[in-house]
Amino acid sequence: MRCVRRTFARLRAGHGKKSVVDDAARQRLWEHRQTTNEDFNSISNYFLLAQSFLLLAAVDGMGTPDVARLAVSILGLLLTVLWCYVQAKQRYLLNQLKAECAEEFPEYNSTRASRTHRIWRFSNTAVMAYVIPGLFAVTWLVVLLARVV
Repeated sequence: MRCVRRTFARLRAGHGKKSVVDDAARQRLWEHRQTTNEDFNSISNYFLLAQSFLLLAAVDGMGTPDVARLAVSILGLLLTVLWCYVQAKQRYLLNQLKAECAEEFPEYNSTRASRTHRIWRFSNTAVMAYVIPGLFAVTWLVVLLARVV
């Protein structure tokens, strides 16, 4: 990511905002953005599936010993923290690439600007990176507290 940014910065140096980047570099930037977006979604799907199976194991294991239920619940909470960290990092990278693409591709920038509206204050990536893992964290805390009480 830093390499792409440095390369584009060097190529633009002394040329103002006008792009002097060749078509191959622009194509690589766009493909990098698409790959990072796909990675973001794949990681989210993986963690959501893993969390669902762990939650099923925790709920289904109500008749199992307390130690096993506690272990599954703690594992679920730790996995949720890891999920939030990984998604936050991927979201940061994706936002950096979106900014680079917005500078490099005027049509992309105008499309993004036209889709921004007061009603939609939160981006989809923010919801997927913070809200969904946060809801699972609350769920795991409730499951853990139910074990204690």
